[in-house]
Amino acid sequence: MTETPLVQLVSLDLNDKTQVEWMYAVRAHPEVVPHFFAPPPSSYVHHIEFLRKAQESQERQFWIILFDNQMTGYCQLIHRLDSLEVGLALHPAWWGRGIGQAAMQALLDYAQSLNTAKEIALVVKKDNARAMHIYEKLGFVHLQGVSYQKLDNRIQNAGYSPPQQGS
Repeated sequence: MTETPLVQLVSLDLNDKTQVEWMYAVRAHPEVVPHFFAPPPSSYVHHIEFLRKAQESQERQFWIILFDNQMTGYCQLIHRLDSLEVGLALHPAWWGRGIGQAAMQALLDYAQSLNTAKEIALVVKKDNARAMHIYEKLGFVHLQGVSYQKLDNRIQNAGYSPPQQGS
């Protein structure tokens, strides 16, 4: 578990139906979906299949974001060849409270502690000004298109491109 004063990140437990259902509710929420590059899961069954494959491949790690012991969203860390990609999604009921920034800081602290990547990257849609503002406050710099990168608070342009649909 990773903590900041505002939030806790709790590893997603696929056997915890409440966590899995909450993550699905966030991923499929009509106000959240427009901020993703890939379409939402077509069903709860597909959501579970996606999570199981991610767990088996060990390419992705997921955490539930807790604020005041309430589930507010989720975040993820994707292991690439020599980089890490971070991302998060909050339920709209929790937007505007500083939770996203605190959760991203906790995720970055964890990612940097791994000491396994040359860079930490993320992608964000151009119309998501709120998210871009948070990422820039945390030291990410816009590179090209929709990508941001960070490495020990220095930025490197390594030709990062957004993930393909379905990845």
